[in-house]
Amino acid sequence: MTKQYTVINTSTNAVLRHVTCLESDKEHNCAVGETIVEGILEPEQATDSVMDVLRAVRDDLLASCDWTQVADSPLTESQRAEWATYRTALRDLPSSNSSTTSIEDVTWPSEPS
Repeated sequence: MTKQYTVINTSTNAVLRHVTCLESDKEHNCAVGETIVEGILEPEQATDSVMDVLRAVRDDLLASCDWTQVADSPLTESQRAEWATYRTALRDLPSSNSSTTSIEDVTWPSEPS
């Protein structure tokens, strides 16, 4: 069964396009610097929808860097600490943006290099 997804630019949080595909193929619709969330997002949607999208994007970003916190990751302790700080900032996004009415207004933390 196919589902509808919204592709978002992870730097600007702008809605880039909508795609319809199998769930197993959804990641193939993303390029570097993009993330995909289930459902169709329009910039003028209600606050609850924006917060749902914020959480979905945040969860995807957290999942994509889980590897940085495992004991056998190739990172140094300093690098692992930078990633931990980034991940904390991601987890804090919903509470620090509770009155946000547009995904484009969210200030996303910068991913460590």
